[in-house]
Amino acid sequence: VVAHWKLGGVLDSIPSSHNDPIFGVLHAYMDKIFEMWYRIQKPTIEAYPESGAAMGHNRYAYQVPLFPVQRHNNSFTSSLQLGYDYDDMDADGHTADWEEIYTDRTGYC
Repeated sequence: VVAHWKLGGVLDSIPSSHNDPIFGVLHAYMDKIFEMWYRIQKPTIEAYPESGAAMGHNRYAYQVPLFPVQRHNNSFTSSLQLGYDYDDMDADGHTADWEEIYTDRTGYC
């Protein structure tokens, strides 16, 4: 949601943000970042708290306002399981420049 507000324009209004041409690019990039994290961390569903998280963020809580409704535990799905892959990403979530990017952000690799 913050990305929508920061980019402004039509994206600033969540109900109409999908009308902005950058919407698809933004969400495709977020999907790729999630996939990189998913492949590097290899989380199990147990990594998502069953209880104790902020309201609406526990493992079996419904994601709002997604339709059809789904629970958070269903989000732990690789792009490979959904039928698509990224040409520049290996099975461990690394891209050709991942080490350079990671080192620049954290100072170590």
